[in-house]
Amino acid sequence: MAVEFSILPGPARRMKLAVIIPAWRAGATLPALLGSLAAQTRPADEIIVVDDASDDDTTAVAAGFAGVRLLRRERNGGAGAARNTGAYSSRADVLVFLDADTTADDPHLLEQIAAAFAAAPDVAALSGCYLDDNGDPRPFARYLDAVEAAMRPPTRAPAPGSLNGSLCAIRRDAFKAAGGFPEDRRNAVEDIALGRRLTALGHRHDFDPALRVRHRQPTLRAYVRELLPRSRHYLRLLGDGAPANEIMGGGREGVARLAYLLGGVVALVAAPVQPVLAAVTLAVALWPHRGWLRRLAPAGPWALAVGLGAHALASAAIVSGAVLGVADRLRHGLAGRLADARVVVAYLRSLLTPDAGGYLIHFLTHRCNAHCRHCFDAPRRAAVGVADELSLPEIERLTQTAGPLGHVSLTGGEPLLRDELPEIYAAWVGAGVRSLSLSTNGSLPERLARVVPLMLVAAPAARLIVTVSVDGPAATHDALRGVPGMSAQVDRTLAVLADLRQWWPQLRVHACLTLSCANLPDAPATIARLARAGLDQIELNRLRGTPADSGLGGVSDADYDRVQALVAAAMPRRGGLAALFSWLDRRLFAAVRNPSAPWPAGPCLAGRRLEVVLADGRVLPCETIADVQPDAAAHDGFVLGRLHDTSGDLRPIRDGAATARVRELIAARDCRCSFECAWFATTVYRPWRLLWPARVRSLPLPPKQRR
Repeated sequence: MAVEFSILPGPARRMKLAVIIPAWRAGATLPALLGSLAAQTRPADEIIVVDDASDDDTTAVAAGFAGVRLLRRERNGGAGAARNTGAYSSRADVLVFLDADTTADDPHLLEQIAAAFAAAPDVAALSGCYLDDNGDPRPFARYLDAVEAAMRPPTRAPAPGSLNGSLCAIRRDAFKAAGGFPEDRRNAVEDIALGRRLTALGHRHDFDPALRVRHRQPTLRAYVRELLPRSRHYLRLLGDGAPANEIMGGGREGVARLAYLLGGVVALVAAPVQPVLAAVTLAVALWPHRGWLRRLAPAGPWALAVGLGAHALASAAIVSGAVLGVADRLRHGLAGRLADARVVVAYLRSLLTPDAGGYLIHFLTHRCNAHCRHCFDAPRRAAVGVADELSLPEIERLTQTAGPLGHVSLTGGEPLLRDELPEIYAAWVGAGVRSLSLSTNGSLPERLARVVPLMLVAAPAARLIVTVSVDGPAATHDALRGVPGMSAQVDRTLAVLADLRQWWPQLRVHACLTLSCANLPDAPATIARLARAGLDQIELNRLRGTPADSGLGGVSDADYDRVQALVAAAMPRRGGLAALFSWLDRRLFAAVRNPSAPWPAGPCLAGRRLEVVLADGRVLPCETIADVQPDAAAHDGFVLGRLHDTSGDLRPIRDGAATARVRELIAARDCRCSFECAWFATTVYRPWRLLWPARVRSLPLPPKQRR
């Protein structure tokens, strides 16, 4: 799907270009690049140099050029982080990324970029290349020139999954929607990863061989050391479902590189037992690369000999990286299966412990940085302050007394505003919980990028599901959340989580759509977009409780049924234990499509297998019972007890008279509603009823309980 951009609302509007230069130890190369930018026929509106904590004179050199805005990072974060620092500080329409070891010899480079974007509104990104001859007389540099020129497509063409971070230009809104470059230092192909994100979001990316810069070629040692992690990470991208040809460069270049990589792996495996077969396979793999030999031959026999030797070393590095990449994928897959197995064991343990809980929803705080129109927690946010929240010792006591639990949901408010989030997560995992979810509005990508790795490092034995709220396209989402620009932060949050998931097999990424009349028309497009984002799951919530804006109702059962069917169709199909969870979700979706029908799992288990702990320590059977039961005031809002009164111990509350009374009331009145968490808890703790739904006694649901 092509996405058109409207960055020229009027004829007088001039497209603004910003040049972003990540620089680390670039004091020797920056003068040539900055000098070439000063000679451009179409000057840049901004030139931003990001010093990535260099220990040389990079800062002094950049500061000596007029018109250059200098940013300095206190800690070295790599090229991706440096590029993002410059990009997010710019307000230009198009972001042009140049590496510090390049030079814009063509004085019309920026003029060509501006003209290309103006002529093609559907193009979100352009990539260029290096000169055929970069002027370095070293034989190895001549070899690199020949290889790059031979592999380059001859004309401009779409290159969906690839991106050249050394010379590329991206529209700022597309860059922000894709979440920028990955910032994990372990990611050796951050530009390829961003190109893949752009493709997943429906943005068009072209390669244009007319856009060229001079490049200072690396040494043989530096080149080989770079190839090993890059080829290793290619396999990670392939394992995550990226199209092979696209991540290898697209078109003829992609086919040639992929054949070379696969042929090298086969040759390496076959060499010990079938050396002749290995030699033939390697020759076939090298055949698409023969063009560089023709280009290098005129340089003389010495350059040709050096080129052949360099090619052999590069081949060994690529093949070794591919083998390590395969091992990474196997290890990652095994670790993911082990995490799922631990989840199942913990669930069975809680299932076989009748007197314990099962699914616990833990509000870490009611503070929030958004003002959502559909929020049902606004009264608590106003009434519960920081001083009223459970302390960390009380929460640790809660985790020790909650008994075997199948799942804990950490929510809010915005739970990332709770400073002790990693410690709280570690406490729940230390108590034996192996499945936890973290619900966030996605507005704090930087904090999430810091906190989630701490949680995963502290508790590698548990599975963490991070659920990000996505309520529609940018305008709809921001209007519902009451914060301008929040949608862009959500996009970046999803990008950060996608990066983390490559390295942490126990991490799952979900998106949650809360359906209301405000976003119902956009729901199909929103679900289609989320389906392309490579998420593990898409969740759908129905407006519940008493929302801040009472005018958001009006979603009929038929509307909910239609959107839920779209969600069920968009959910990914996976193998192993993930397939079991996916099947269960689909069964639940099929059951919940008609909220007025009898539950397949029988009467609600809220108060028995589902408990809600509010940030101030109040314990409820569920989040909506006060809304669906008319006599909430007579039962103190159905509060089962207060953890402040028990120093965080949940057992006296479970054994108390208030809990027994509320459980009896729920069972006697056959309390049922469309609260998804209640459906889930009731179903998974009566799983056998999924197999025989026809045996469930048919009871009509009173209209007042249809929420």
